[in-house]
Amino acid sequence: MPETYIFRIFGFLTFVFEVGFIYMLTRPRVWEDLDLEALVRSAIFLVISTAVATGLMFFRKWAAILLSLATATYSIWLIIGSILAVPFPYIFINIFVGVMLLIPLFATISHWRSLQWSGKYYL
Repeated sequence: MPETYIFRIFGFLTFVFEVGFIYMLTRPRVWEDLDLEALVRSAIFLVISTAVATGLMFFRKWAAILLSLATATYSIWLIIGSILAVPFPYIFINIFVGVMLLIPLFATISHWRSLQWSGKYYL
């Protein structure tokens, strides 16, 4: 199953993103401005993204769907927003990032049969 290792890379990158997010949250300037609502939302985001990253490490279809939906939604929002509001030379950077965020969607579609819904521990 070496062709599906792209999902392990996605899971690892999600964990790296979480570490950066936690580091950002623990900075003194950010920490003093956090209220309870922002802290609860951050905790919920971290729990969900940890579950998705773990699911991607075990090649789960539900994790690939969640990652694909999240990145494709953000990608479409970034591309359309850039076309409508970003000045000319910088629009190419945003469109490039938007197209790169579609990679998980294309990987999920192309490797769908290699993924599984659940395993021994329902991950």
